[in-house]
Amino acid sequence: MIRADKAADSLEMLAKHLEDNQRARDANLQVISNKSIEGNGVPLRQLDSIIQQSGQKSLLLDPDQQAGQ
Repeated sequence: MIRADKAADSLEMLAKHLEDNQRARDANLQVISNKSIEGNGVPLRQLDSIIQQSGQKSLLLDPDQQAGQ
C-alpha cells in the first residue's frame, strides 16, 4: 500500500509507474490484477503482482486480502 497526499498523476498513471518499476526489477513480472476499487467512499487503485527475487517468488497483494478479508 502506498499512502500519500493527492498526487498530480491519476491513480491509473501511478499504478502504471509502480508496475514499470517492478518490471524493471523482474522482467517476468506477473500482474494478477490492476483495478479501481473504493474504500470508505475514496477511489483507490489495487495492483496485485508476482515478482521474483533471488529465485524466490513473492505475491504482492492488497493488505486486506492478506488478512483474509
